[in-house]
Amino acid sequence: MGETYEDVLRLHPDRIPTAFDHWVRRFGIEKDLRYSVCYTAATWSKYASPAQAPEEHRVLALMELSLGCLYPDDYPYVDFEDLFDDYCRNFDGVEPHNPRPVIRAHAAYLGLLRALNRPMEHFVDIRKKLMAEYAYRNRVSRGEITTSFEKYKESRYTTSYQVAWFEFWIMVENVRLTEAERKADLLVTALRSSTAFNFMADELHSYDRDMANGIPNLVALYCEEQRVTPSQAAEVLAEQMDGYRRAADDATARLDAPDMSPGLRRSGQLLQLFMAAATPSRSENPERYAYFTG
Repeated sequence: MGETYEDVLRLHPDRIPTAFDHWVRRFGIEKDLRYSVCYTAATWSKYASPAQAPEEHRVLALMELSLGCLYPDDYPYVDFEDLFDDYCRNFDGVEPHNPRPVIRAHAAYLGLLRALNRPMEHFVDIRKKLMAEYAYRNRVSRGEITTSFEKYKESRYTTSYQVAWFEFWIMVENVRLTEAERKADLLVTALRSSTAFNFMADELHSYDRDMANGIPNLVALYCEEQRVTPSQAAEVLAEQMDGYRRAADDATARLDAPDMSPGLRRSGQLLQLFMAAATPSRSENPERYAYFTG
């Protein structure tokens, strides 16, 4: 395992497009995109990006995952609320309070997205929610507030960034979903169950890391509330994860049917791709995702 952005380039040059590297160096954010951030983003992007996606979309996807999701996801410093506020100011096109390099790089990335001339309302909305939930988790981690299994589970529907990734590709591919389609029971079920499948697996693969870093984890919260051992809690979460997988498999298969609208059918295909990407993305990144062993 490496430690730096340069290590990712050295060990996995095929996963870092030249245009992405130019963007990183232009804003001087090599130290911010350390190995655990950049490699995780590059690996997920490799498996969870559509096969037919053009190079420019893959570059945007890597910017999105690395700086848009994983960097704030892992941000450990006390000024987290200031950082997240400046992310939101970027979303609104407002001058940030502290235009640090990562914020300027993020603003430039959003400029590239806006140049695509796609509807961005849903893309922006989920990212503002993402920043709010990152702040919530930081406050829990610092002992400022408490949480519960159900509260934190609900938060994970946002912080797993499955929905954010979905909205990214819906926007970039210019998939037009009507508001009625977005509210359709089948799509809601597919998106929610595939997201739960993803974050339940993340919780099981992140237990040791979360405990070491003082981050909330559903396994630990279930232990505390139900007074069971970590192994028993992990068993319950694994059963729930399998149920979510079955529900997502059924819903996405029904969405990807010839009688569905183009938007709903593409939604089903994207969610199927994201679910299939989960296993190889984690298995190639054992330093970040080590399955719970008790």
